[in-house]
Amino acid sequence: MIYIIIFLLVGIVLAGLHRILLVSANIRAPILRRYLRWVYRGDFDLCRNELQHMGFYLLLLPHEQEEFLYRVFYLTKNKLFVGREGLKITPQMKVLVCAALAQLTFGYSQYSLPRLVAIYLYPGPFFSKRLQVQVKGLSIDSHTLMLSWPDFCKGYASATDGINLGLHELSHSLWTYMQYLNSDFTDIALLKLRLHRQTIRQNTPESDPLFRDYAFTDDQEFWACCVEIFFESPLRFEVEHPELYNLMRKLLLQDMAERWRRIRKN
Repeated sequence: MIYIIIFLLVGIVLAGLHRILLVSANIRAPILRRYLRWVYRGDFDLCRNELQHMGFYLLLLPHEQEEFLYRVFYLTKNKLFVGREGLKITPQMKVLVCAALAQLTFGYSQYSLPRLVAIYLYPGPFFSKRLQVQVKGLSIDSHTLMLSWPDFCKGYASATDGINLGLHELSHSLWTYMQYLNSDFTDIALLKLRLHRQTIRQNTPESDPLFRDYAFTDDQEFWACCVEIFFESPLRFEVEHPELYNLMRKLLLQDMAERWRRIRKN
């Protein structure tokens, strides 16, 4: 009888430890990460296979790819995905959306946007009751993300046009979360972004060759469009708007232009 009790207690402890590992975003101990890779080797293989087609992942150094892979795995296990209007959520969908989030926050140690609870995927553009219009994506108060799945895929199918629905909507969630953490910092950053937006519009009243007109709707849309361009056309961004690029580099704690230069050297 005593052996059965001990066996049950050990099982409870291991189950608790297992759950702690799954919900801990920043596990650094190699042995614990190896344990998760062994237990969830099928999930890690799926993530790795899907990431082979992602341009951002291929730009990373080997040790960065391993970190990125772990982050994507963690996010797939800790974000709620819901299919709407008949769309069935697949493991591949989860990996790709989580990869977009990991890409956006790769510069941060706290990368998971914990306030982002639910991600809703639609089979196409959908009607927003809040805005009373058809939309392709929507971020609500950093808690909820809504995306048209075909339009999300288009964002990564063309990786250099500066239009990426996933990064765009996730950047709104990121900004809201940054405000929650440090409103003074984001207020200053937003003021700098506003000045850049006004300067660009004044210098190119018709249209800027890098920014689409939608970027000038307001400060938040300008930020989101800057994120898209930062990841998709970083070298051109750095050349045409060096001060704005440097601001985005500091805000995202990444240097995409340097990553591209490193690849070209090799």
